[in-house]
Amino acid sequence: MLKDSLETTLFFIKPPAINRTTSIIKDLKKHFNILSLTAIQLPKSFWLDFHHNDPMPYRELNAIYLDKQLIVMGIIRGINAKQELLNLCGHTYISSQCHPNSLRYKHRDLEKHIKINGFDFYINAIHRAMPEDADKEVSLYLKKVSRKIIKKNAIEINLKDGHTR
Repeated sequence: MLKDSLETTLFFIKPPAINRTTSIIKDLKKHFNILSLTAIQLPKSFWLDFHHNDPMPYRELNAIYLDKQLIVMGIIRGINAKQELLNLCGHTYISSQCHPNSLRYKHRDLEKHIKINGFDFYINAIHRAMPEDADKEVSLYLKKVSRKIIKKNAIEINLKDGHTR
């Protein structure tokens, strides 16, 4: 039997579900503490690194789809959060095949199925880190996303003071 442990993991709300952010966050807060939450647009290079474990062409398709699209990305913490987030969001990328209580199933009307060069590509409402990828995704978020936010805020503060760098 696995011992309960306090874990940190990552999620992001995808572009088709942006208008449902409040509802999704409310559901996440029932199960986890949200440590960080930001609306952001990230470049293709970030997404290629982020989806490093995805086989081609899915890695490239995800990167192209998410390039500079508005998402809401967050870090959560909770008991066995890595597995619990997987359970809450859904175990497969095809929303209609997820458990009826999952977030992907709940927002399945947003799902898009795209066929590109013979490959099926499904866009659902929310990304959740696979348990084995959670630490890398959180680390990438902290290294690239948090720094970008801090730098942007620092520039905005300097501009308000009349100073530039």
